Amino acid sequence: QELDISHETLRQLEPEEQVLHLFEQAKQQGIFPSDLEIEQMRSLWEVFQANMMANYHYKPKAYPGSLLLINASQTSPAVIEDPTHGWGSLVNGDIQTHTITGDHYTIMKAPQVEGLTAELNKYLLNN
Repeated sequence: QELDISHETLRQLEPEEQVLHLFEQAKQQGIFPSDLEIEQMRSLWEVFQANMMANYHYKPKAYPGSLLLINASQTSPAVIEDPTHGWGSLVNGDIQTHTITGDHYTIMKAPQVEGLTAELNKYLLNN
């Protein structure tokens, strides 16, 4: 979702004012929760940056075993192009894939999480 903010408005503000303006607009436009505080957002941003740096520097190694890959049914077209989501080049064993109704976040919540746990239980009992 895009913020409805003019570039001209931002150009007139100092960098810190830009951050505050963007933050407040995101809250007003329903992109951020209305009760989110700027310090919480700054903390989340720091975690995001640390995660991005860790991801950038991470060099995965091959996994010798098999893998159960559970996909969300609502996903981006780019992800669908590779049904193994990149795991195919890292897993030496078999990759079993299953699709659960929902998106990346909703499959972790009721009622979709029941489908997730059913697939996990089935896999664990058979492997």
